Amino acid sequence: MAKAGGLDALKAEFPMLRVIRHRVSCGQSRAVTTGVSAARYEWIATLDGDGQNDPADIPRLLATLDAGYDVVTDAPNPNAVKAKEERIEREGKEVHVYMTSVRSHFTPDIIRVKKGDNVHLHITNVEQAHDATHGFTIGSYNVHSSLEPGKHVDITFLADKEGTFPFYCTEFCSALHLEMAGYLLVEPS
Repeated sequence: MAKAGGLDALKAEFPMLRVIRHRVSCGQSRAVTTGVSAARYEWIATLDGDGQNDPADIPRLLATLDAGYDVVTDAPNPNAVKAKEERIEREGKEVHVYMTSVRSHFTPDIIRVKKGDNVHLHITNVEQAHDATHGFTIGSYNVHSSLEPGKHVDITFLADKEGTFPFYCTEFCSALHLEMAGYLLVEPS
């Protein structure tokens, strides 16, 4: 059985939490259907009256999401990047860019590759605020993505045009939003 006051304590900590109770016991399948139908946010936590799923586990699950883990398998995304672990690795014509986004910058903000390289961007939004979504685009390469806080994305493209190509955030994220930019430098092969 869930601890007394468990849902009330969670609601105080997470004001966006919405508790929906059925008048009679309907089972977990009905609870899941009700919760998904009423969902307004990105995450859904389903609980039933017998305490099978403890509300005390919700903060741990949210922290796991923020750290780039898969909440079903509890395994980290192998390409998720933590702050201060950003890097660029080259293996032949394969270039892996392990990048983070946080209000007002991408790290690294200069990416040098050669024409003909396969570029693999592994971008993790390391924001702590739950409302700081970042976009990422390299318009000349038709590369576009949106990253919610704590989320990770893998993007692969062929660097088939030489030149200097700006990349930038496409979601208004702060007063310094316009500074959230960098450059892809594609040099002759």
